[in-house]
Amino acid sequence: MTGPLHAHHEFDFGEDGLFLDPYGVPCAMFGVVEFQDFWNTVDAVYESPLGRKLIYAAADAEEYLLHRHPDFQFGRWFGKKRVLDRLNARWATMGWGLLSESQIRSPVHDALTVGFALAHSEHLDQERYELGWRQVHAEEIRLELRPKEHASMVDVKAPPPMDGAWHQPAVSNVVALELELRKIGFFLGQERSFFLPIHVLRYLSKELNGRPISALQSFQISGGSSSVDDVFVSMAHGMAVAFDRSDFPVYLRTSSDWQGILDERFHRRGWGTVNVLQSILDHDAATVFEVASPIPALVAGALVGMWQRGHGLRANVYLQFEDGKAILTMKKQTVDYEVKS
Repeated sequence: MTGPLHAHHEFDFGEDGLFLDPYGVPCAMFGVVEFQDFWNTVDAVYESPLGRKLIYAAADAEEYLLHRHPDFQFGRWFGKKRVLDRLNARWATMGWGLLSESQIRSPVHDALTVGFALAHSEHLDQERYELGWRQVHAEEIRLELRPKEHASMVDVKAPPPMDGAWHQPAVSNVVALELELRKIGFFLGQERSFFLPIHVLRYLSKELNGRPISALQSFQISGGSSSVDDVFVSMAHGMAVAFDRSDFPVYLRTSSDWQGILDERFHRRGWGTVNVLQSILDHDAATVFEVASPIPALVAGALVGMWQRGHGLRANVYLQFEDGKAILTMKKQTVDYEVKS
């Protein structure tokens, strides 16, 4: 890791693809453009705008941490200053941008960072706020917070589970990440990146459940004995589109070529572990991936994009959940030609 040696020393980056932030919260790394493409696609799938849903999912995820971890509790003397310093450090190490009073500089995503800022402001002031904000330009957001009358600081409920999500109590064999630190934020390779607490996606999934959804005719996942709900499919679709818009190379000559590609895209970014159980490159009828991930829907979507790019084919996708893992099967799409008499 380049830059100050202490910047991420309190993170746990497991080679099994489980990342924990300094407070033990699972997190995953995203590229800024990647997340924007993912979110814009998911937002377009639903019949009403989702911006506020993302803001409050981010706020709930942060509030759940801040209310429970001892490092963010106020002491008898000078406690607020200590907590403020730790919150500022969190913005820096997570790569979200820079929060200063009512201004967010260099935000990685508008709604996401507004949600984090809302939770941090309410925690510092121990007061609920009515939220307003405006994007001055791409590098600056101004918050407009007004005290909310008769609103108490009631604890947020625990983040709900995500379908098919894999959970592991501790990381194994912590590895180093090669991050290039900047004045604000950091880069992984050529792309500005950041760490997203997995709890954000868990709260978001709950809020999206049951909301009216548009048809996803261009992206389908068939389920087995366990159902694949609309939220899972919409998030997988969002990540498939985000991958399609990337320039990530997928060169396949033999099935063994998959592992390095999967390691780079998933394991080394905290997305979990993906193994290849079968491959059409070995003359199998389908390619079968075993996914152990805290965000299986996003991994599934990226895998669809990777498989189609690597093979130059469209895929039929089939999903099952087994023993806390997702089994993703992809076959070449077949075309049925109607024979007219």
